Amino acid sequence: MDDDDENCAVVSRKLRDTSVSHEARLASLTSLSYASLHDKREFSELATDSVTKSSVITNSSIAGENTSGVDAILGAASKRSACPVMDGGGGSAAVGVTEVSSVGLNPPERVAPHKIVVEGILNGESETSDDQDGHLSSTLKAITALSVLCEEARELDGISYSSFLPALIMFGPNPLSMPSNLFVDSSRVDQTTLRRREDDLIKSMGKFLPLLQSLSNFTARCQRLVRNIVCQIAGCYTPQGSHDGGDTELYSFISDSVNLVPLAEALATVLRILITVDATMASNSDLVDGWDFYKTVVLYKSMQAQQNKETADIEAESFDRMIIQLDFFLRSSSFLAAIEQNLDPGEDLNDPPIRENTSLHNKMKSLIIILYKSYCIAVGSDSETTETRDMVGVYGLYALLRRLLPSNSIPDAKLHRSLSNVFPGKNPVINLIGNIAFSPVEFLTRYAPYEIKGDTGFDIAVFVKKFDESFVTQALALKLKTISWIARIDSVFAPSVQNGTRIHAATAIAQKSSLLVKGIYLAHRISYLARTFLTLHKLLGIPMKFEHLRPLQSMCELLKSIEQTMRVRRRGAVTAVQPAALRMVASTIFCSFESLRIGIDERKSMGTPSTPEISQKLSQLGGCLSALEFILKGSSTFSSIRSFAAEIAAHMSLDTDLLSETVITDCQRAIRQLQRLRLLSEIDESVRKACDCSFLYFHKELIPAFLADTYQAGEKGNFCNIQLIMSAISDAGPLLRCTPHLETTTEGIPAHVQAFRLHVVNNALRDKIIGPLCRDVETALRLAVHTRSANIAASINPKMLRSKKLSSFFFEMEDIAVLGATVNIKLAVERYLESIFYDLTTVSLNDSNTYTQMRLVAKEMLGLEVSNNHLPMGTIDQGVNVIEIMKNVDDFVAKFSYCINQQFFIEKCAERGAKYLRVVSVDNVAESLKQHGLGIIKTTINSAYQFLAKKFQCFSQFLQDDYIRSYLSREVRWIQKQELNVTNSYPCSRATEFSSEMKRRSIASTGKTLDVLQSILTEIGNTLGFVRLLRSAGMQFSSKTAPFLNETKNQFHNDIQHKSFGKSNSFHSCDRDKNKPAPTFNAWCESERGAKNLDEMKKIIDSNFTNQKNFCAFFVSIIQEVLSGSDHSHLNNFFVIVPSLSLCWVDSSLQAKDKMYNKNRSHDAYFTDDGFAMGIAFVFSILNQTKDFNKLFW
Repeated sequence: MDDDDENCAVVSRKLRDTSVSHEARLASLTSLSYASLHDKREFSELATDSVTKSSVITNSSIAGENTSGVDAILGAASKRSACPVMDGGGGSAAVGVTEVSSVGLNPPERVAPHKIVVEGILNGESETSDDQDGHLSSTLKAITALSVLCEEARELDGISYSSFLPALIMFGPNPLSMPSNLFVDSSRVDQTTLRRREDDLIKSMGKFLPLLQSLSNFTARCQRLVRNIVCQIAGCYTPQGSHDGGDTELYSFISDSVNLVPLAEALATVLRILITVDATMASNSDLVDGWDFYKTVVLYKSMQAQQNKETADIEAESFDRMIIQLDFFLRSSSFLAAIEQNLDPGEDLNDPPIRENTSLHNKMKSLIIILYKSYCIAVGSDSETTETRDMVGVYGLYALLRRLLPSNSIPDAKLHRSLSNVFPGKNPVINLIGNIAFSPVEFLTRYAPYEIKGDTGFDIAVFVKKFDESFVTQALALKLKTISWIARIDSVFAPSVQNGTRIHAATAIAQKSSLLVKGIYLAHRISYLARTFLTLHKLLGIPMKFEHLRPLQSMCELLKSIEQTMRVRRRGAVTAVQPAALRMVASTIFCSFESLRIGIDERKSMGTPSTPEISQKLSQLGGCLSALEFILKGSSTFSSIRSFAAEIAAHMSLDTDLLSETVITDCQRAIRQLQRLRLLSEIDESVRKACDCSFLYFHKELIPAFLADTYQAGEKGNFCNIQLIMSAISDAGPLLRCTPHLETTTEGIPAHVQAFRLHVVNNALRDKIIGPLCRDVETALRLAVHTRSANIAASINPKMLRSKKLSSFFFEMEDIAVLGATVNIKLAVERYLESIFYDLTTVSLNDSNTYTQMRLVAKEMLGLEVSNNHLPMGTIDQGVNVIEIMKNVDDFVAKFSYCINQQFFIEKCAERGAKYLRVVSVDNVAESLKQHGLGIIKTTINSAYQFLAKKFQCFSQFLQDDYIRSYLSREVRWIQKQELNVTNSYPCSRATEFSSEMKRRSIASTGKTLDVLQSILTEIGNTLGFVRLLRSAGMQFSSKTAPFLNETKNQFHNDIQHKSFGKSNSFHSCDRDKNKPAPTFNAWCESERGAKNLDEMKKIIDSNFTNQKNFCAFFVSIIQEVLSGSDHSHLNNFFVIVPSLSLCWVDSSLQAKDKMYNKNRSHDAYFTDDGFAMGIAFVFSILNQTKDFNKLFW
């Protein structure tokens, strides 16, 4: 090992040991302890037994550490480790926490605040090898310290966006238990809902308290890091005097011509984090209200304890102090506290105060200008990545600079005008995260106000109007570029056999790496355009035009297409080319600095006389180039800290005072390549962040519109992108899972995820895609079946229907994945068709054949496997539907004749166009019961009773006629006179005479003839015949079903006896055959349960039909009960008119049978009419006149 390598190894070992000891020391100082707090009564609902206490790091605890054994530079670093942390003592306790996790941020900082100090070792003398080693060692230490600071800023940025900011955004009541439009119109919300929201917020805040503690520690860590970086910048650029009061001359470690841009970017990142945290907390009204409610409850509990003079509890007092500290944290600005804190490095180092350090002020201003110009150039260009969001940190740097400047200094008007007009003119609103927006103009007005004469600002409404006009054009241009990029990357990365000229390996790798970086640039550009458009319209309340909907949807699809290409389809090829691409980019960067290395070596070898300061700069440049070489050649993988170290070394090498313009141009080109190196080294994370579409959650009203427009467009290419839209929606999953204040559902799913999933699946996917598709498919199937059955010559071709073109793709799609759930469109359509076919078939079995044909066509055309509904189709025994008879009982009894012997009804006259007479028999009714079930029997009996009551009322009104009553009274008196005679039969002549007299008197004017009364009695008898037919059909249905049940039960009992489970039929018998294995307990219980269910089923059937009531007797008893409550003496002589009615019925029957031979038959033609006899018998039973009628011997 040579001397340089040995010295580097010694320095690295010392730095590592010091860093490890420092981290261990800080970790021990930030340990957390936990205690328990037992609450009582009403407070117990809001608090649990878990209490968290956190300690703070004091200045004295760090400053008092022993720094022996550390060299001068690291000793100075440890002396500057006094971190200003809020004192105030006391622990902090959390209420409402069931499970408390550590809230410590360990380690709180990677490198303690210090300044890089390098002694002037030259003193006008020539350099020795020891001096060169000293410069190299100092340079390596400086690069290491500064790169670790940049890495810590990057780490804090990742922590904030993965843990704290999503939790702050999502804090609120449970979305599954609270109405979604709670604050749309608070005047319409009842007090119960508001009270439930208040209780929910209090409980949620109790569970959210540990995260607030962590957030407080996190912001304190960010504030310490701000001070750390400012001290580093001041130490690097500020010339210093002697540390020990000697005469040794010291120089600033870095020349003013060198700009540490990575350090400024790290400082801007930390300030941006604090700005985002403040904006997020201020925008969440639920967080503000929840904290006020929770604090009120806690303070009330504390005051109640004081009034009751209870013994002071140390833990309770610590908890109260913690509440006060958190209240101060939530009501103050973390960013303002960071820029207004004491930024002086320390008392032990003779450094000028930060606010009086003009070198620092000038350098901070130059760094701000450099960052601002570079970001302005990148924003809107093809190479934009995160410059728009990083611009927020630039504004934070400017606010910090304004705090560093003395109060009597005048700000730079040109810089302020540019910050307030130039960039806001390009982008007046910046999306930070979710729906949180940043306005540069409002920020400057609040934190860095300065009035400039002639500054009129700009009109944001004009900007939005121009932006909307160019939005469609920009979206189309990006779409074409993305499609071209996807085609190109598929062509380049696809595994194929080369059949032409072979491409050089280096050229192929360069081509592939360029494509990868271009894809990331495209994703960032698309994401920026979409976020800006949505943020502007939502923040300003400007409605979105319909023409912007499809381009916005297209951009979301493009983002997921890029991500799918690089992370799924071509992931293997990307992973394979990444190491080679990194080595090539690193080699390109190193070669760009080769001319600088050659120039320095030549200048040293020539021995050109120079000042000690120039010699020190040359040595420093040599050390930076050596460090850059170590970093670039050390490994083929580049972590983030190695990338930062390379950037810092490259910027420290770019000294404009010593280098020519050509060398500076080459170095600047190499520095730009470092961004490509960082993107390629973290390509997976870069693609994920660039293609993140979680912002759609905050614009969820667009999701149904996206899907509705996709379906209505009717283009197959759009349907291929449904999964891309669902993937874009699913990006909100990690955001929705950051809800420590809410419990998961019974399925283990966070509440916000469940609510958003229900919104997407039900309100968007099912209503806008699956529902219309099901209806279109049903329409297509109906058209296909009906046009085929109608024998239309020019029938519609189902294959040319729109639904065919739609469904041909939908039914070939894989399951759609969204937020952990899957939706199968084909299965959903099949279930819909099964439900529709079943429901409509049950209504009318006559259409069963039609739906069977539709099911077959669905399988033939679309490949749908629609299950058979297993309902009985139309058969010969089915005949008339019982439900139709029940609905039209009056028409049925008038148009059908009853045959009492064979138990059937036959139609008197066929309907127009019919060739056969309809017949209703016991078998027909039994088949109808099989179709509709046994539940329709009671409904049918009820309808029959209502019709009987109506007809009996007509019968009673007929007999109330005065003429008929007088005739009946006369005939009764004649019969009474004839009782003394031996032959007291009622003669047929008197019955004939009465019939003739009725016709002669022509009572037709009142409509009361014997034919009318005969018709009424016939309809009554037909109704009773139908009831009798229904009862017989029910018994037949029962008789066909019962044998299966009886056989099953007997077989079961035979099996029980055969297996000797017991000597008796009891299932609880313990006697069994010892030679046979005992049945298991589960099998025994299942057998017993099945047998009991079988017995109950048979009892129900037997009770319903075997011992069924006689409905006719039931009707008789009801009507008799009604008649007994009033005077119905006009019905007492009804039996006297029966002979005349019988003669009338005989004449009608004879005429009807004669007309049966006629060719053109009418309703008067029939061969049976037993309903009249049924009606007479029914009325006799009601009036108890059977014996009176028998006395007539008729």
